[in-house]
Amino acid sequence: MEGLNLQKPEDLELNYDRSQQIATCLDENEPDEAAEKQQRLTAKIRKEKKEQGLKKKKEDLNDTGETAINNSGIRERVTMARQNQSARGEMKRINVDLLSLSYGTLVFQLVRDFENDAEVNTQLEKIGMNIGTRLIEDFLSRSQMPRCKAFQDSVDVIVKNAFKQYFGISSVEATNWNAAMTECSLILKENPLSDFVELPEKHHSLFYSNILCGVIKGALTAVHQDVQCWFVQDVLLGHPTTEIKLKFQGIIKDTIPVGEDDS
Repeated sequence: MEGLNLQKPEDLELNYDRSQQIATCLDENEPDEAAEKQQRLTAKIRKEKKEQGLKKKKEDLNDTGETAINNSGIRERVTMARQNQSARGEMKRINVDLLSLSYGTLVFQLVRDFENDAEVNTQLEKIGMNIGTRLIEDFLSRSQMPRCKAFQDSVDVIVKNAFKQYFGISSVEATNWNAAMTECSLILKENPLSDFVELPEKHHSLFYSNILCGVIKGALTAVHQDVQCWFVQDVLLGHPTTEIKLKFQGIIKDTIPVGEDDS
């Protein structure tokens, strides 16, 4: 009939076969898709469990302060702390070495400029006093410590804090106190200022680190304590130890602000 497009029997059979193949393919793909979905779901569950486990470990370990969690897993906090301490120690060592070298240049120039050791000692003390008056301001602002009212307290702060903080000298002992607690000796078991230094025999009266006496005197003067400070022994001069003598002279009352008089 005109207007109708009748298919031949062989065409019908061919179309039937194709529909069967398509249905078969769909049936075959369904299990694959289901398996793929299952794999994705399993992977997601595993990931969530892993994240939950890491989160729990992080919480537990943060409580002890021993470890930390980063993107790659667990990292030892103790190791990081030791590395940071090592880096700080190394930097401090570098700063001390630079101080030692710079100070050596200063002493060398003073020796060239002045004729005798006594004058060099005097100049080093003057320089130290100027430094001490500035360091005490920095120290007090950083530490927030109240003004020491007793000479013994001031010496204790110098020995335990100031020398280590500004000169890298950690082994200092205050000893040989008199009965009135107005005189003592500071025994320096180490002195970075004199590292790598050898004095020629002609400078047998040069106290190479005399700037320390000036720093102590300048700092204590700034907090109204009048002291005498001088070197008694120095290993650079062949003595068995390095000793600085301190003698408290009294309170500088004319510089004490109103309301801070200790008397």
